[in-house]
Amino acid sequence: MQTNVLFDLDGTISDPIVGISRSLNYALARFGHPPVDEPAVRPHIGPPLDEMFRAITGITDPARIAAHVATYRERYAEVGYAESKLYPGMAEALHLLAAAGIPLDACSSKRGDFAERILEM
Repeated sequence: MQTNVLFDLDGTISDPIVGISRSLNYALARFGHPPVDEPAVRPHIGPPLDEMFRAITGITDPARIAAHVATYRERYAEVGYAESKLYPGMAEALHLLAAAGIPLDACSSKRGDFAERILEM
């Protein structure tokens, strides 16, 4: 019997708070909003970015939200994804499972290209 193990990328394998909060604040600054500290960002990790920007800024106009998301992704694509850090012990756990021949999978609400870059790191 073969068993696969499915991990959630953000919050299980890696902690994305630094890259997400810095990219969020990059976009907020571009549009004249005050910065948000990391603890205030944590509850918004997971849902789609447009929901995060709506909740934080109060903006409801889809075009303005899309502009915020695009600006966020400018920074995230350059450096934000690389600011994710593995949780202690995850590298060892993943290597042990892989060495035991257990197929590993990861899921994420991130765009696929960003998730793949993080997993490759």
